[in-house]
Amino acid sequence: MQRVKWVGIAMLAFLVFVAMFQIQTTKAFITHEDVGNVFQPNLAILLQPIQLFSGQLSLLQAEGVFVGWTVEIIYIVSALEHNRWSASVRSGNARMSGFFELCIIATTAFNGWTDYNYFPGDMLTKVVVSILIFFVSYYFGHALNFFASKESRA
Repeated sequence: MQRVKWVGIAMLAFLVFVAMFQIQTTKAFITHEDVGNVFQPNLAILLQPIQLFSGQLSLLQAEGVFVGWTVEIIYIVSALEHNRWSASVRSGNARMSGFFELCIIATTAFNGWTDYNYFPGDMLTKVVVSILIFFVSYYFGHALNFFASKESRA
């Protein structure tokens, strides 16, 4: 049980790191800025929602923060609760379920595209890093959902 707890903590730490990276790359896409060193996430990212709501950002910066955080929140929540949301929407409206799945695919593709375009290195490095970031953010979210569930404690 102790080992499972540490694995969950390590996965959460990687998920936070990757989320910060993805927010940074999405914001860079919107604002046409340089990301900087992606292996040193800007911890000021965690203050951006507060700056956004208090009006401390320029219009372009506010757009970047809003889109970056919104895309990442949608992405992480869909990773954590995809099965429940999908079943719930499908039972209510099959057409809306297809639209929901399309939005998840579009968000995933957008995140991958911004990760690829704003990561330094050659094409192979960018592709490998984009795939790894997808794996960490999507599947670690599923794993954390499992660790938090009652089945993992049984």
